[in-house]
Amino acid sequence: MTRTFMTTALVLALALPAQAAGLDAVIRQLEAQGYTITERERTWLGRIRLEAKRGAQERELVLNPSTGEILRDYWEEEDEEGEGDD
Repeated sequence: MTRTFMTTALVLALALPAQAAGLDAVIRQLEAQGYTITERERTWLGRIRLEAKRGAQERELVLNPSTGEILRDYWEEEDEEGEGDD
């Protein structure tokens, strides 16, 4: 029983840095492209949702926290009246 617990604890300990590394890499890439992260939250499905802004451009990304895979990348530009393109 103790061996099973130790194995489970080791697997979890190794998985957590990988999750953070994927998210951190995406955030670093966005910041390198000139975006500022304006919102970061977890969805009901356990995914990570980021909102970022660069000038008149707004971007929304949804990531798988386990792999760092980008599941959605939606962006829009605001027009002169402050409304998004439709």
